[in-house]
Amino acid sequence: MLVKFILRNILEKKFRTFLIVFSITLSSALFFASSSISGSFQKMYLNKIRSTIGNADIKITSKENSDNMFIDSKEIRNNKLEYKIDAIEYFGVYSESKNKDMNVNIKGISLNDLQKMNPIKLEKKDSKEKFDEDKIIISDKTAEKYKLKVKDILNIKINGKSYPFKIYGIAKPQGIFANEVGYLTILTPLKTMEKHLNTDEKVTTIYAKAKNEYNLDSVMKDLSNSNKNYNVEETINKEILEYMQSNISTPLFIMLSVILVMSIFIIYSSFKVIAIERMPIIGTFRSVGATQKTTTFILLVESFIYGILGGIFGNILGIGVLRIIADFMNQFKNDGIETIVEFSSSHLIYSFLLAIAISILSAIVPIVMVNKHSIKDIVLNIQQEEELRSFKKLLISIILISASIGTQIFFKGTPSILLAMTVIISFMIGVVLLVPYIIEIFSILFKKISTYILGNESYLSFKNITSKVVTSNIALFVIGIATITAITSITLSVQNYITSGYDEYDYEVKINGIRDYDSVEKSINNITDIKNLYREYSSMYIEIEGTNEKISLLNGVNTDKYKEFYPKVNIEEDNGKLLDKLNKGRNIIIHEILAKRINTKIGDTIKLVINDEKKEYRVIGLMETNISSNGRYAIISKDNFLKDIEKYNNSLLLKINKESNYIKDKIEKKLKGLGTIVTTKHEEETEMKESNGNFMLILEGFVIMALFVGMFGLVNNLFISFIQRKHDIAIFRSIGMSNSQSKKMFIIEGIVSGIFGSGIGVLLGVGLLKMIPYLLKAMDISMEVLYSREIMLRYFILGIVVMVITSFITMFKSSKVSIIEEIKYE
Repeated sequence: MLVKFILRNILEKKFRTFLIVFSITLSSALFFASSSISGSFQKMYLNKIRSTIGNADIKITSKENSDNMFIDSKEIRNNKLEYKIDAIEYFGVYSESKNKDMNVNIKGISLNDLQKMNPIKLEKKDSKEKFDEDKIIISDKTAEKYKLKVKDILNIKINGKSYPFKIYGIAKPQGIFANEVGYLTILTPLKTMEKHLNTDEKVTTIYAKAKNEYNLDSVMKDLSNSNKNYNVEETINKEILEYMQSNISTPLFIMLSVILVMSIFIIYSSFKVIAIERMPIIGTFRSVGATQKTTTFILLVESFIYGILGGIFGNILGIGVLRIIADFMNQFKNDGIETIVEFSSSHLIYSFLLAIAISILSAIVPIVMVNKHSIKDIVLNIQQEEELRSFKKLLISIILISASIGTQIFFKGTPSILLAMTVIISFMIGVVLLVPYIIEIFSILFKKISTYILGNESYLSFKNITSKVVTSNIALFVIGIATITAITSITLSVQNYITSGYDEYDYEVKINGIRDYDSVEKSINNITDIKNLYREYSSMYIEIEGTNEKISLLNGVNTDKYKEFYPKVNIEEDNGKLLDKLNKGRNIIIHEILAKRINTKIGDTIKLVINDEKKEYRVIGLMETNISSNGRYAIISKDNFLKDIEKYNNSLLLKINKESNYIKDKIEKKLKGLGTIVTTKHEEETEMKESNGNFMLILEGFVIMALFVGMFGLVNNLFISFIQRKHDIAIFRSIGMSNSQSKKMFIIEGIVSGIFGSGIGVLLGVGLLKMIPYLLKAMDISMEVLYSREIMLRYFILGIVVMVITSFITMFKSSKVSIIEEIKYE
């Protein structure tokens, strides 16, 4: 019987059931997507890397500061390896026409070895020939583009000399042929490249795989110790992967917390409606002997059912949302990497349990409150509105706001993300709790004045907005306006921040992927339009001994030119002497955020762990810059860098006299066949904006969802307001209030509620923006938060319009109130 009663109640109010289930579904779905996206991104990232190196997990090359890029494979001996594969990876040039050249990525490797490491599938091949001598395999993409077929001859320039290669086979676009963007890839036997480059059986790269029974780290350590002249590294950089994953998941969880707050508020307000509507039935149950526990149990079971439905639909929707987010975050589409949706059963279970928890916890308070009423009040459906302004709530509000502000002022260290989020949410709750008191004060100030201007209806309007239900409506609206104001401003700030990192540099053209610096410098030496050049040395994720921190980006700098090419890097107390001091001993200048993270000050020494060796440096200065978004940036002298760092990236920054694209084209022609990548500063900025643009769209999508949920809550609260005010409306109508006067009262109420809700919401949004730097500090992001008056004015006006429109709902329903039905017990 109870089951039938509960199911009938759920199905009776279909829109409200939809509202509750939809709110739970959305929260559960977004939690599922936010918690699963890192796994999906990881899979796509690994697929991108694996497309090049297959199942190899170790890569051995010459050291960056070595004069010779070739290594002797005979020196690499280790019985813990499943396989060791030799390769020569080189670059060439294919001339499409007289004026157009294409870079060629040449892989010199045995076909049998490649099939063992990173299999390819041949669509066509010359069955009468062997894959030897000057034979090559190309992709079907290359074959189609240049109208090539098996047995055709392809002339490739290597080190300026042209070699004819015969096409042995055409492969599907997978493995080493998966990522042909801006160049073409050819596979040729290792012996062929050894002959053309005269390497004396030496190679550029050795790929290896550790046997399953051995620990990869220990195998790599053994190889490094026994081959100190070579660079031994893992093919997949887990640190970069973890960093990229945290950059994606953290903002999503922050947005999720906002939507959770919205959903909890909606479910809470919905169960207030349910409790009010069920009061007569609950009274009947209580009058025939049912206990408070029984009636509480009935309502809790109903909330449990809502949670189950929300959990089921949430998982279904979550998979769809995850697919959309994963597709937006797939940075490797141009490399042929398909979007992957990766999740486990635990993600589904946790999302399902969250849905049930949200539903039950949000419903407990209104369920308990309704059962506190006497049987008489319940049977007669008498709703006694509790005293709105209590000293207790005011005290809690003041404590929360004061604690939030005080924590930021007096806690000078770097907070945890949990603490920063707690501070922001506490501040938001404190302001929302303060809303009724603010409205009360303004109501007292303007109630009588408005009567002289707008008539007695305005007096009633001001009186109505101080009621608990209307102030709850305004509080929900405040949260919505504050959220969208803050998030929109943060979006602008992030977009500005993305490009501000490039403002630290002063160059027009950059050359990356330099293997032979001398050849590059020689090739561009006669370009007269190059004013100056700067060789940039960089290494990533350098461990600091005794801490859990790492230097994300370490630069080895030429102290004479550093300030010319990095003019906006702010080095504290630098009179031009600190940079010079880098050359006088083992000295380092670190970012002030990093200094706080490792509790280090000027004069202290830190030890950098490089290839299992500890290199001691003295901190001689601190700096502030946006070059590294997480603040883990440091510089040392070029000489110390080359002495200590074996594996690094080096690039050339160029200042020029003419238009950057013109010089870029000129440089590219000079460097054909050297495997370099030439970009302009403007291109890098644009690419950065585009790669982050999709992520910003996702965050904006979360905001829209939050507002969508908030609007449902607003409508729901209007129903509560109407239910609780039907009696008052009937009394006003019975003593002569006309329909036009009633409409005027509701319109004034909507305008005043809109002004209060939007005004306080925008101010709360500004307050949140003041709090955001505290969260950014916890996330190790040094970003300036921008404030836009245009955004604030836009949402202030929008808020008033929305509240006026929603007031028409109450106006429409009030015109249908039955006076006799509402006052029959008077």
